[in-house]
Amino acid sequence: MLFRLTIPRDVLLAPAVRQIAERVAQCAGYTAADAVRVASSVGLAVDTVLARQAPDASSENDPLEVRFEREGVYLDVWLRYRAGEQDRPVVDAALSSEALRQGMESVEFGREGEVAYCRLRRALPAEKVDHLCEVPPEGR
Repeated sequence: MLFRLTIPRDVLLAPAVRQIAERVAQCAGYTAADAVRVASSVGLAVDTVLARQAPDASSENDPLEVRFEREGVYLDVWLRYRAGEQDRPVVDAALSSEALRQGMESVEFGREGEVAYCRLRRALPAEKVDHLCEVPPEGR
């Protein structure tokens, strides 16, 4: 896993997630323009999930988990959140839009028990497949 973030379901946090997604994409080796496209897709998905009404008051406080993972030659971004039995994963016009898919090669929606998910996937840049973002040594 490259990075994991758990946030409250608050739409005010979506821009921060977008910025983090852009930085993770840069660290994964994408060009600045591609990193912006990846971040835009992740941001749109996060906006939609966070703006969505929780199925009941108890799940309103359930967090949204955002994970950035390297799966072989792919960057996977997972959005995972609790959804009630009657609640389907967020698959609507906003998430099915061309804007969401602009920065990603594939978008998958699903459910594992009470947890709904959206997985966004894009191949890592060929010349940067082994690239890792390095943390500067302490004291810098």
